[in-house]
Amino acid sequence: MAIKRLAIFDAFETGLKTITVANGFRTNIGNSVLKFRDFSRVTASEMPAIVIGATREDTELTGIGKNSIVLRTLTIEYQILIKGTDTNSVSDEAVEANSDVEDLIRSDETLAGTALYVVPKSNEFAFADKATADLVGVLTSSIDVKYRTQYFNPET
Repeated sequence: MAIKRLAIFDAFETGLKTITVANGFRTNIGNSVLKFRDFSRVTASEMPAIVIGATREDTELTGIGKNSIVLRTLTIEYQILIKGTDTNSVSDEAVEANSDVEDLIRSDETLAGTALYVVPKSNEFAFADKATADLVGVLTSSIDVKYRTQYFNPET
């Protein structure tokens, strides 16, 4: 049995990969999903791209003893990277891609049954300071994933 935290990442990654125009979304951001990469190392040929990684996990113990349940909140940060030559089109495409991610979350609030629920948290957009001919827009966002495990077993 897999550790739930890893199962959550896998389910989120799998869902993100379905974000294509052919699947009814606005963008094809799902064609380049990268895990645990520094966005500054993403090449222009990989963009548009979405980079996912964990930033923090908070826990709350309910009950006493070996049958206690741990309520966990895993914060997953993701960055949407868009390249282009026009500031408006780059920022618009980043916002559309993020809307696709939020639509995905609304369509499967439990990430394929791995979580209790998922809540979109924050968004911030900026242009990266890269020395290239193209502009690179970076939309940084995060979600909180609430799930539970048994105290002595992170797999259940």
